[in-house]
Amino acid sequence: MTLSAAILVGGLSRRMGKNKALLRLGPGLVLQRMLDTARQAVDGPICLVGRAGELEPYRDAFPKLALVTDGDRPRCVLAGIEAAIHWAGGRVLVLACDLPMVPPALLTAMVSHAPAADVVAIESPKGSEPLLAVYGTGCVGPICRAFDQGRFKAVSFHDEVVVELFPEARRVALDPEGRAFWNMNTPQDYQRILAVFEPAD
Repeated sequence: MTLSAAILVGGLSRRMGKNKALLRLGPGLVLQRMLDTARQAVDGPICLVGRAGELEPYRDAFPKLALVTDGDRPRCVLAGIEAAIHWAGGRVLVLACDLPMVPPALLTAMVSHAPAADVVAIESPKGSEPLLAVYGTGCVGPICRAFDQGRFKAVSFHDEVVVELFPEARRVALDPEGRAFWNMNTPQDYQRILAVFEPAD
């Protein structure tokens, strides 16, 4: 069965002060690294999901990528997840654009875990990671109900679907340094990640 991928680029990057997905990282851009990682885990198309008025920079930088808007929903991760599922029409791997250090081997193992579940998410010490997860079409109805009830958290609908967590022990074996969770939200975060590619002399 084909598995697509969606990278959420809808944040305002207020703490970073500039579009973090289009920052340089190693030989390319942060978003290019995310795309390269996703392509190793899925066999279907990849799209970018964001607000209608904020996708134009990506059209110029990545002209062959599908750009998907999250409609008129409130600005939240859940709206991006819903848009990704509708676009894919099937199972879709959903990633945040600010997690450029996710090991490809971890994603590859995660997407094959519990394929019959509605949601398969990486387990972390904080619980499930909704932006390191695979979603199926069985999530659409529960997500709509969550919005109707004013529940906008990314996991608001989990009590209505089958959720399988990719065990933390397996995650640690594939990602012992926990780089999958290295968010890139601030200039300090960026410098930390940049140092992996451009170590100081």
